Amino acid sequence: MRHTAVLAVVLLTAAAVVALALDRRVPWPLVAVVAGAWLLMVATPGSPYSKPRFMLPFLPVPLLLAARPLARVPLGVRVCLYGGGAVVSGWYAAGLLVLFDGSP
Repeated sequence: MRHTAVLAVVLLTAAAVVALALDRRVPWPLVAVVAGAWLLMVATPGSPYSKPRFMLPFLPVPLLLAARPLARVPLGVRVCLYGGGAVVSGWYAAGLLVLFDGSP
């Protein structure tokens, strides 16, 4: 069940990033590279818990897409979003440390 939930979150995030990229009129080669990276990440065999690390090199792309809309949001909302992202990232990393004895 956990594998399905992680895969669902990864696929929903991928769809949201591609939709946002197309909405912001990002050049199609950049969208193709990010979509290809998501496809490789999802299609690679192995534990789904370690798959998001493959997206680390492509992290600046969705951050750049979200930077302009987030600049207009009030400071309190941004603090909650960034703080929530940090908490979820820490929770995920701690879960990986507890779940795996060795390198995934």
